[in-house]
Amino acid sequence: LKLLADGLKPDEDLHSIFGLFIMSQVLRRQRTDPSPRGQIDVSQYKPLLGTINDLDIELPSRIGPKRSFTAPALPSRHYVYEPERCLARFKRLQTFKMGSGMSVGAAISVQFLSAMGGGIALVAWYPKLCGYLLFPVSTFIVALTAIVCSAAIAGIAVRQGSASFSELCEGLPAWMKFLAEMSTVLWYLVLLALYIQLTCEALNDQVFQHLGAGPFPWGRAEAGIGEFSLYCLVGCAVFLSTTPTSFSGRIAQIFNLVNLIATWVTVVMACIKGFAVMRLTLWVAAKDVQSQAREVNHPGMTAVDAGGLVQVVVLLAGSMCCCGSMPMLASEMAPESRKHAVWFVPGVVAVAQGFVFLAIGLLGYMALGNAITGDAFKVYAALHPDWMTTVLQVGCCVLLYCSTPLIMLPAKAQVYNFIVRAMPNMFNGGKAGGIESAPATMRHGLNGGLCALCVAARYILGEAAFMNLFTVLAGTAAVWINLYLPGFVLLYMQVLPDRKAGNPWRKNMAIAVWIFFIAGISTVNSCFEIAEIFRPNQI
Repeated sequence: LKLLADGLKPDEDLHSIFGLFIMSQVLRRQRTDPSPRGQIDVSQYKPLLGTINDLDIELPSRIGPKRSFTAPALPSRHYVYEPERCLARFKRLQTFKMGSGMSVGAAISVQFLSAMGGGIALVAWYPKLCGYLLFPVSTFIVALTAIVCSAAIAGIAVRQGSASFSELCEGLPAWMKFLAEMSTVLWYLVLLALYIQLTCEALNDQVFQHLGAGPFPWGRAEAGIGEFSLYCLVGCAVFLSTTPTSFSGRIAQIFNLVNLIATWVTVVMACIKGFAVMRLTLWVAAKDVQSQAREVNHPGMTAVDAGGLVQVVVLLAGSMCCCGSMPMLASEMAPESRKHAVWFVPGVVAVAQGFVFLAIGLLGYMALGNAITGDAFKVYAALHPDWMTTVLQVGCCVLLYCSTPLIMLPAKAQVYNFIVRAMPNMFNGGKAGGIESAPATMRHGLNGGLCALCVAARYILGEAAFMNLFTVLAGTAAVWINLYLPGFVLLYMQVLPDRKAGNPWRKNMAIAVWIFFIAGISTVNSCFEIAEIFRPNQI
């Protein structure tokens, strides 16, 4: 720890530190046995041994290659320490057990929950758009894109020690940096406003509607003072949930645990409900239509619709390509785990989310067929209401609320960065650190102001205008930070420097071209959707 505090870089000097630990063990045994087997000159390490002599790590005991350190023989056994094997095991132990930051497992959980969110209720609608045979193809395409996009952002963030897009984009042109910063703030704030809206609707449908026919809070919140009171109530609750200033704090861990439980309960229940409804509809269909066989597509399903493939890819990319939290997430991980997690975390999250989306999407579509429109949980409640539907909607409400800290944190950190740069004299010359180091009044004041802004924007604009705003930002800000930015980061910070230095660069160039291709079709699709909003008969 002293060596690290004095400036050693863990990623570069971990091998040296581990070698010193080996030397310390050899020296300690030499003191007890004056004639050990395999003597090694460790005099050059003596001044440093005191700082790491008390470490205690279990090491493998097996004969290694020539480049191995041999310890003195003991009465019962002797140990031969292989540097490469010991280093590999040491890193694995550090990945999941050591370090003062977030573990790889916790990072996977945070990124998975950030990517899932409220879109879980819409997945069963996607097979209707492209057909149930093309839906797995689109999911595979987006999962692959999500892995390379998140890994590109995480890799550069780890290399530079960046905790926000402002720090990450130092090597990009100024206009790209400004666009990334503004896109992060606008997209995550409008997404938080959407989560507030969905939470209000769920509370209205599942709680207040069943209390009676009186005014709010003794009945459903209607337009006017009742709806305003409900939004203020949810806004205050969101203020409390978004208080954490890091992904790894104790309060954030509690919210993440509840979120994880609610998410998996909702996923499992959605699969069970879809299977139960599918069995019911197929049984009824086979009984009523005796002249036809019991076919899977009988409830009215589309096998292939190539025209909807691009739209489904864009919709899935909005959920799975979740890069906005990667810089902050990478900075909070334990230093010794970051390099290992650059590809591991995005890969595990994309595969897990892909399988979850396939299960929920295909089972839901086979259960409801082409009758599904948007939110599958609402269709279940309307056509097949039972206790499972209630669990689905309550679970969705809980995971939406518990996801608000994950949505707020990237935007809040970026806004704080704006404030520090705008008033450097108040913040140590513009080098005040991250938002977790800000004064309490600044943290809570900024959090309260952003929550109030999200609630006011949704309530003042109304549902129709707000959804138009959401569509515009989803097609511009979200596409920029989740797709275009990873491509430019790879191009400017990997491909061009490697090519100039004569290092291999074609692999990263191919990845960047693929990202730009997906970003391009997303932009084209978004332009058509935005054009529909501003058509004369829509205004």
